[in-house]
Amino acid sequence: MKKVFSLKGKKCFSEVYENGVRHRTDSFNAVIVKKCRIDCNSICSKKLNDVEFKVAVITGKKFGKAHERNRARRRIRAVLNEFTLNGKFCMCINVYNGINSKSFAELKTELNVLLIKAGVLK
Repeated sequence: MKKVFSLKGKKCFSEVYENGVRHRTDSFNAVIVKKCRIDCNSICSKKLNDVEFKVAVITGKKFGKAHERNRARRRIRAVLNEFTLNGKFCMCINVYNGINSKSFAELKTELNVLLIKAGVLK
């Protein structure tokens, strides 16, 4: 996923968490705001205004050491690159423990279910 598509800024995150709809699977928790205002006066919107969606992958400190958190984020972004997401939305994906032990195919199917539940993926 390119840097342009990453959700940044306190205002953007607060908008997603306040107005978003939550969807949950075994390994993920997603908060999605459809038709969000990507121009929410933060750093992320000034780079490119015609971006359709913004995504943030979040791992907490309890997840593990830094290299484990970074590996989980990289794997999730790699899976998201394989999907064609449609619509104008902002999304935060919270990752739970045990994701690094799953295979790439398992992650792909679980994220597929999550994105279909959220109505972001056809």
